[in-house]
Amino acid sequence: MGDPEFKNIAFYEFFKPAFKLKHTRNILLNRMGELGIKGTILLGPEGINSSLSGATEKMDPFLQFLFETIDITVPPLKISYSREIAFKRSLVKIKPLIIAAPGKTPIDPTKDPAPFISSEKFHQWIKSNKKMVVLDTRNDFEYRTGRFENSLHLGNKHFADFEGSLQKAPGQWHSIPVVTYCTGGIRCEKAAALMLKKGFREVYQLEGGILNYFDKIGRGFFEGECFVFDQRAALDGGLK
Repeated sequence: MGDPEFKNIAFYEFFKPAFKLKHTRNILLNRMGELGIKGTILLGPEGINSSLSGATEKMDPFLQFLFETIDITVPPLKISYSREIAFKRSLVKIKPLIIAAPGKTPIDPTKDPAPFISSEKFHQWIKSNKKMVVLDTRNDFEYRTGRFENSLHLGNKHFADFEGSLQKAPGQWHSIPVVTYCTGGIRCEKAAALMLKKGFREVYQLEGGILNYFDKIGRGFFEGECFVFDQRAALDGGLK
């Protein structure tokens, strides 16, 4: 069997765009068509959120064009490879939010972010049995597909329900470290910021989410598979 043919990229960045959204949408969509890049780019007043797939030799030129067009420093990229393209269509959408809000309380991750915890440090914390809460901020079916060892879930079926589900959190969570995680980092970034706003004292977000943990550590303390919203359905600890 030959090497994987397609390169899959996921990334996001919270920032205040200085470009015109509609004009930029058209430019990016045209370039995706020229290079055969599939997937979705969400643009909005709070930044960019993308999941993309394309031939390996085409992906890097597209990413260079993308980041030059929106004029931001290249954010952390979640990279995997597959033998088939992971998406069927090329979409660039303008949305008021690049990821759903976790509830009604206004959250601006650019102003009051929760601190990141690296995959390596998080792995060591689990290994040393550190007293903490490992909180999965994804939807309940994603949690059932795969999760970190001894992690907890509040039962929310949709991320927009997270704030309501947070009312179930035991009181002691306010006084011990809470590490939030999700697939690629964007949901736990908003969830962690919300928890700090709600009075939880020590809250962290797993940097780059599960996919970055797989890249840095491998399967480690993750049980099952990580659900992804594309043709691959789920990834194992080797990003396969």
